[in-house]
Amino acid sequence: MTASPITTAYLDLSPDIRARAEEIAGDNRPVTWPEVLLLVGTAVAGERELASEAARFWAREAATLAAKLKEREAME
Repeated sequence: MTASPITTAYLDLSPDIRARAEEIAGDNRPVTWPEVLLLVGTAVAGERELASEAARFWAREAATLAAKLKEREAME
């Protein structure tokens, strides 16, 4: 079977992202179905990346604040 580049890109997404994309997109097909699934799947993947970046940022901030507190307590 020959798949279009859009279908191939969609199938390259992880299975859990594809499942979420199908859940969000529903059964409405205003454009080709693989285009809708790729669009939604890409959005889900992007949101996960943003969440991961935010978690890493706040983990670094928490570690920095904990180190500063430890320094302050040691000086007292």
